[in-house]
Amino acid sequence: MSHKIKIRRATTDDLSEILDLFSGSVKQIGQQDYEPKQIAAWAASVHNQSRWQRAMSDQYFLVAVSNEIIVGFGSLEQEYLDFLYVHQNHQRQGIANLLYKVLEQEAARAGHRQITTDASKTAQGFFIRQGFDVIKENRKQIKGVELTNYRMSKKL
Repeated sequence: MSHKIKIRRATTDDLSEILDLFSGSVKQIGQQDYEPKQIAAWAASVHNQSRWQRAMSDQYFLVAVSNEIIVGFGSLEQEYLDFLYVHQNHQRQGIANLLYKVLEQEAARAGHRQITTDASKTAQGFFIRQGFDVIKENRKQIKGVELTNYRMSKKL
């Protein structure tokens, strides 16, 4: 990575940039594992502004910044890793690793004994490399479209 990545707490001013990153990442990266209608349903969650604002205020919510641009974000709610996304143009640069390590340290600092997450098919390999195990396959409905993801857990 040639440029310096800074990890910091997200602020409400970051929301529109976070939503753009989320939508672009889901649409681009999800293509390998999900059908177009599934990607559209998943990406449509950007419209649930109250969910995003609540996550940003209630969770340990971080952004990764490079050259004043948000290139990734992640969040932790208690022991649950809710979000971990990297900009589609900044994949495979170690950004998810950096975010994940800070989130894991925060979970341990807060006294949690494990981290759980619901990982997409696309992200499952990343979490396995971090030491997570698959607990079960989930099938969830978003806007009438079924998506598969995986409940995963890691002991701390």
